[in-house]
Parts: sequence; structure tokens; C-alpha cells
Amino acid sequence: MDSAGDYFADDDYVRTDLGTGRIHDRAGTRLVGLPDALLTALNQTFDAECGPAAERVLQTAGRDWGRGLAERLTAELAEHRGEPLAETTVARFQADLQSAFRQLGWGVLTLDFRRYDAGILVAEVRHAPPGGPADALLAGTLAGLLSQVAGRELAAAATPNIGDLKRFVIALPERLERVADALHRRRPHDEVVSALERVRV
Repeated sequence: MDSAGDYFADDDYVRTDLGTGRIHDRAGTRLVGLPDALLTALNQTFDAECGPAAERVLQTAGRDWGRGLAERLTAELAEHRGEPLAETTVARFQADLQSAFRQLGWGVLTLDFRRYDAGILVAEVRHAPPGGPADALLAGTLAGLLSQVAGRELAAAATPNIGDLKRFVIALPERLERVADALHRRRPHDEVVSALERVRV
């Protein structure tokens, strides 16, 4: 186990200043809570104002935030552990990311690396914020964050939810483009993954 401990530990990561009405993480970054009702209102507004482009707008916002989050976490974890992220094991990286997602209120994240050699990652998030805007934001966030860490442009797309389980496929953008029809028709998750495995680019 890591001697530096969990950087995102519940009792130390979030700090509340009741005098100013602000919440910060342990690095001093301000945090703001967004209730589900606000996410629903955002989705309705984006749909009304952007029409079919609403999902793309939300994904782009998530991607930008995901890249920034990756840069911030890379620096903070390197300082916390005394080693660069590039030297961290995949298991440690996944544990850090899971802990960060829980602490930031995005839910319980699991990354499936079984198809890594085929250029496919699968992410599952339980207890994520509900609704379409969360799917688009999470897809963008995962794409931006993992692109930044991998040093290569990746894209992510949501597949149909099962209850409170949200699933995403992550791959090179040109691979996801080749299965765009299956994604658009909301084909089952396993069917999308199988189609991605057959794509050669």
C-alpha cells in the first residue's frame, strides 16, 4: 500500500470555511456543489438553445474540464507521492481516479483495461448524477482526462445506462466514428464494444 496514503481521504480532502461560505480541496482549489435540479435545468436550457448540438456542447465543456483536472491531479499527486504520475502503476492510477471521482461527487468509477491492447477502454460509473447532461459531461470529462494522461487524443461515448450504472467506451476518435450509427441507435453496450473490437484503423 502507498505509504503516502489516499490523497483524497474524506477527513482531509474537502475543507469548509464557514466564514466565507466556501469549500476548497486540500490544494486550495475552490469546489462548488451542483444539485441534480440544476443539472436538469442546464440540460433543458441547452436543448432549447442549442438543439441537436447540446450534447456536443456539454461534451466539449466536460473535455476541457477533464484536461484541467488531469493537469491538476498530475501535479498534486506527484507532490503528494514524490514521484511523477508516469511512474505510478495502473492499479494506483485507477485507485486515485476512483477516489477523486467519489470525493468530487461524480460517483463510483471503475476502469476496465481488459481490451487495452485492442485500443479500447470501458468506464463504468455507479451513482453518477442522473440524466442526459451528466452522460455528456462525464463522456467529455473521461475523454479529456484520459487524453491528457495518455498523451494521445481519445474520445468517449456513453452507451445505454442500466439503472444507476452509466457505461462509456473510450477509444481513438476515428474508431468511435466508425461505430457512430450503433451509438446513435443506442445499441446495447456489449454490441457497441464488439463493433469497436472489429474496427481497424
